[in-house]
Parts: sequence; C-alpha cells; structure tokens
Amino acid sequence: MNRRGKFVLSLGGLLTIGATVASVALAGAPVSVSGAWTTGPLTPTGFKQAGVNIELPGIVLSDWTGDLEGSTVATATFLLHPDDSVVAAPARETLTGTVAGVGSGTLDLVEEAHGQPDGSTEIDATIVSGTGDLAGLHGRVIFVGICDVSGACTGTYTGSLHT
Repeated sequence: MNRRGKFVLSLGGLLTIGATVASVALAGAPVSVSGAWTTGPLTPTGFKQAGVNIELPGIVLSDWTGDLEGSTVATATFLLHPDDSVVAAPARETLTGTVAGVGSGTLDLVEEAHGQPDGSTEIDATIVSGTGDLAGLHGRVIFVGICDVSGACTGTYTGSLHT
C-alpha cells in the first residue's frame, strides 16, 4: 500500500475513534438533581373491594420546584391495606416543564409509591422517555415526604439523570 493509502486508513481510524469519543462525551456523566414537590388531593376515578384491601384508581396533580420544575399529572391504582398503608405500582406520571441545564419538554415516569400509616411516603420513579429538549433523558428520582388523609403531599426529591 502506498503512503497516501496508509494515511487515508490512519485518518479513517482516527475519525472513528473521534466519533466514538464524541458520542461518549455527549452521553455525559450522570447529573444529580434535587428539589421539592407538592401534590393536591387524590381525585378518585373508581373504587373496588379487593379482598381485605381497597383498590382506588385516581389522578394526582403536583408541582415540582428545583432542578426539575413544572407541573405533573399522575395516574395510578392505589391499593389501601387494612393497616392504613398504601401502595401504588405502577403509577404513571408526566412532568411538563424544565430540567436545569437541559431545557424544556415533557418527561414520562413509571413509579412505585409506598405510603405508611403515619403518612410518610416514598416514591421510586424511573424516567422512561421525554420530548423536546428532554428527549433521550433517563434516570431515577426518589421522592420522600408526608401525605395527609386526602392524599395531598409535600416533600423533597433527589435523583440522577443521564442521556
């Protein structure tokens, strides 16, 4: 192979390596997020006895501030246990708003929520898709807080996002 051919092959290899490095750089390191959240009361859309439990499908509207900012709509079937604990899984929630340093759009989350008789609540949320500037964003966010008997809650969140 002549000198020009070797140069073209070397350049092709360097371009391939450069493209790989660029795509890894675009993926970036995970970004930590934190903030606060509040919900309004649960709006029931049904009711059903399920053995000793009660199935209560409903909609919850919330507002998030901090690194994730905007309003959400969540739909879930809440399973109310006789000991007054609550589980909602899977819940679906859509944030319409912004992510600090990324931009605006929507984020779709799948969640598992656990509420205790004292009102303490933890929600484990996984971002499964996004639109607008938030397309391609994924990650997990953990919400902790306290809820009253109406289903209205307040708390904080922390998480890690990546593209």
